[in-house]
Amino acid sequence: MSNLIYESAKDTAKKIRVELKKAFPFTKFSVTSSRFAGGDAVDVSWDNYPTSQMVDVVLNRFKSGHFDGMTDMHISGHYEYEGQKICGAKHVHGQPNTTAEFQSRLDALSQEAHGCDFWKLDYQDPQKSAMREALERELYPDIYAKEAYAFTPAENAGGVDAQTIMQEATPRTAVNQSTGETFKLLVLNKELKPKEHEAFCAWFTDQGHGSWYPSLHAFLLSDQSLNDEENSKRERAEAYQEAREDKAQHYADLSKKASHRSDCAYQSARSIGDMIPFGQPILVGHHSEGRHRRDLGRIDSGMRKSIEESSKAEYYSNKANNALNNTDVKGDDPQAVEILTFKIQRALSHQHDMKRANALLKKKGGPDTQGLKDLGFKDEDIKNLSTPDFAGRIGFPSYSLTNNNANIKRMRDRRDALEMSARQGTTSQEHDGFEVVENAELNRVQILFEDIPPVETRTLLKSNGFKWSPKNSAWQRHLNNAGRYAVKTVVEKLSA
Repeated sequence: MSNLIYESAKDTAKKIRVELKKAFPFTKFSVTSSRFAGGDAVDVSWDNYPTSQMVDVVLNRFKSGHFDGMTDMHISGHYEYEGQKICGAKHVHGQPNTTAEFQSRLDALSQEAHGCDFWKLDYQDPQKSAMREALERELYPDIYAKEAYAFTPAENAGGVDAQTIMQEATPRTAVNQSTGETFKLLVLNKELKPKEHEAFCAWFTDQGHGSWYPSLHAFLLSDQSLNDEENSKRERAEAYQEAREDKAQHYADLSKKASHRSDCAYQSARSIGDMIPFGQPILVGHHSEGRHRRDLGRIDSGMRKSIEESSKAEYYSNKANNALNNTDVKGDDPQAVEILTFKIQRALSHQHDMKRANALLKKKGGPDTQGLKDLGFKDEDIKNLSTPDFAGRIGFPSYSLTNNNANIKRMRDRRDALEMSARQGTTSQEHDGFEVVENAELNRVQILFEDIPPVETRTLLKSNGFKWSPKNSAWQRHLNNAGRYAVKTVVEKLSA
């Protein structure tokens, strides 16, 4: 197999991210790679939906072997991708995470129908899967699908006038409510028979226009159908997500190494302690005194190192989780403006609901319960809002509206600043021996030196919040007013 290509788990993970994005455009996946003594693996996780069986349709294409239960061994192999035979990650796993909200909704449905929590139902009970499917359809109406369809390019269009059908189709736009990301769709206006529909799907995919998604009852247009600006934005978004996952993987690897060092230090100290009888005192003046004291010193040193490395492992583990799960809007996120706009609209809607709810609660004839229900408030919420607080107030207190308004103003100011920075673009200024760059695309203010700066300069940079970025070969920090002031301070001192 001289034409077999070997790749790392990290490279396999990159391909999986691309294919998952194509197959499930509205779902956010976490794809991480890891290395261990027996090989390497790619782990994929996501929240609640789609099901494991649906995602496995994609993941099974990238498995480079299988487990043989008869011999209790892993049989190595390869997978085929874009006409190449590739040996990649040894293991490829996918597992959905059931969120607390999703589980509580399942338990509530199960309690209502059967009087017990969802997990207590018989796994073979058909009502169990039907109950979950109903909740999936309710919570994920935009991405719900019973099965994934796959079409292969056909040799001909099956007698279908594909160009005419495409020209008569209606373009639509879909928005992912969780991220604010916008997708372009194409909805067919002409009713096609099953074979004609399959032939058109094959032609559409083969031409590179996009793919058919049964959950949307429409075609999702590929990047080739978008303009250059949207193409560039999509590529930056994918690169940003990949950078986040690489960062999380880096911290996860550091955590595993620190945990391994902690275990080694503990076992080393434990092995020394096992050789000393329990309660054995130091025999002063005896020939064993020196060795005994040295062993106690090694035990103390080993235990301290074990605790120190364990703390490091926990620290890096938290950093890895934050890198993936942090929901804060980062300025270098290409979708930051869209996400902030979505959050502003949501906050404005909440502000309107609070004002309207207060008006309905304070009607002369008593609270308008039906009006509150029409706004989306549940019976428990209405009861809580109707109950006076410590100051005798009902409804939403004035500080809630004030705080929400302040939050809206903060998000608008930040969005305006990001838009202004994007309009100005990347700028640079030459100085004696270094260059200052305001990188709008990365949202960083950078200082680039011709050579490695001396220790005094590096100390000055660190004291002003700059960090060295090996990836960008620059000293940088966030591009904001504080960053501009810091670079001004550094330039003044370096030019003095």
